[in-house]
Amino acid sequence: MRRELPRLTEADREIVSRPEVWQLLVQTAAESVRSGAGVVKDDIMAAAQPWGFDPAQVLVPVKVWYGVEDRDIPPAAVEELIARLPMAEARRLSGEGHFLIFRHWAEIIADLASAPIAI
Repeated sequence: MRRELPRLTEADREIVSRPEVWQLLVQTAAESVRSGAGVVKDDIMAAAQPWGFDPAQVLVPVKVWYGVEDRDIPPAAVEELIARLPMAEARRLSGEGHFLIFRHWAEIIADLASAPIAI
């Protein structure tokens, strides 16, 4: 994980430099491979293959928060997904990267909590 630090955005490096965030990331990484690397492979394969549904058929509001500087999930891929979701609402955060949730969790929770519930 330390080898990945130089490729992170400045915003992400600031976030992961927090001891509590670093510890959470280390624990998460360790847990993800505890039963073998197959879990990581499965995650990558799931992202690279068709999902089994058409996002255009998702007819409920979807809020997508993402950092426009994200180097793990290309913003162009996020924009492509947003364009395919009929009721998507994008929250584009300039200057933020992959770990924006650690800085904006309260806003995200408040935004989600204020959304109407679809039944």
